[in-house]
Amino acid sequence: MILNIITLPHREDRRALFERELIFNNIHEYLVWHGHTSSNHTFINIRKSHQAIVLAAKEAGMKEILIAEDDFKLLGYGSYEYFLNNKPDDYDIYLGGIMDGTIGEDNCVKDFFCGLSMYMVHERFYDKFLNIHKFGNLDRLLVGMGKFVVCNPMVVSQHG
Repeated sequence: MILNIITLPHREDRRALFERELIFNNIHEYLVWHGHTSSNHTFINIRKSHQAIVLAAKEAGMKEILIAEDDFKLLGYGSYEYFLNNKPDDYDIYLGGIMDGTIGEDNCVKDFFCGLSMYMVHERFYDKFLNIHKFGNLDRLLVGMGKFVVCNPMVVSQHG
């Protein structure tokens, strides 16, 4: 599976962070996407950046897409493989971890969540994901829209 990483060209500090993660976790299949910068609102640029990758996956007929933000931090060697090998059969979004929110016994997000550091989107959810155009943070706008499963144990966080 190809890991699609969102970054900004001028953020060389972030590039160094994710390159260390790639090397340490033996990740060789990845693409780097330049994030949007057209809006004065960071959260709009973030949403558009994520949606651009999902749109590309939809147009290519991909069954799912794996996305990471450039400050993702895998929580130990083997975390990435664990995440890939434990993907649920039934999900709209499969999250490597979240920083906020409630997770049920079934590993599904129960309410809101914060954390799109590394996640997969299933093709059945592409259209819903692409039709989000409200004002606000993408992860908060996703509330109640689908089945969001969190990897157990969580395998990703963000670099501080």
